[in-house]
Amino acid sequence: MNRLKNLAACTVLLALSTAAAHAAATVRGKVIRDKDKSAAAGYRVTVMNDKARTTPARVGQDGMYYIYDVEPGPYQLEIWVPNTAAPVVYKIQVVEPYTDVPQIAVP
Repeated sequence: MNRLKNLAACTVLLALSTAAAHAAATVRGKVIRDKDKSAAAGYRVTVMNDKARTTPARVGQDGMYYIYDVEPGPYQLEIWVPNTAAPVVYKIQVVEPYTDVPQIAVP
């Protein structure tokens, strides 16, 4: 019986340590066009730090974007406006479980 209890305790500790090791957040927000305040559907959004850049998320028909599994810390939020060479950049601090970025108007 003690062996079963020890095994159960080890399983719980392993699950907790794995969850803590993979702490991640969701970055979410809304992007609109500055000229007419409509949703910037189809624009790409990434977050980048000194280690990596996320896979681009697409802005939906409602103007919302979601970027999943981002480790907490400081980042640059990049909005890739079509037909421009460089992204529009904002500094953000990612926290768990969600980082809600205020609405952004872009060209």
